[in-house]
Amino acid sequence: MNDISKQDFLTLLETDKTFLIEIYGSTCGPCRMQAMILDKIQDDNKEIRNKVEFYKFCIDDNDDIAQKFNIMMLPTILVFKNKELVKTFIGMTNINVLTNFLTEI
Repeated sequence: MNDISKQDFLTLLETDKTFLIEIYGSTCGPCRMQAMILDKIQDDNKEIRNKVEFYKFCIDDNDDIAQKFNIMMLPTILVFKNKELVKTFIGMTNINVLTNFLTEI
């Protein structure tokens, strides 16, 4: 999963791609566990990997992004498709819940 800059994040929002961004904090333990789950989904599921791009974004020092997407808890996963936010997962999210959602998107 690629760690992206604020500029990359803003650029992605203007694309028609289907992508997932894990919003994390540098000192957030559950965020590290969530990243491992997302890496496993990406590594183990070719169907999802071929249609959804995976990114992560550190919210530290990016309060404007936190406000724009009403991020109050970490980790938060944002899923976008065709320039629209289609799903937000707040807190640690189970691998089965994520896999099922991403398979159907």
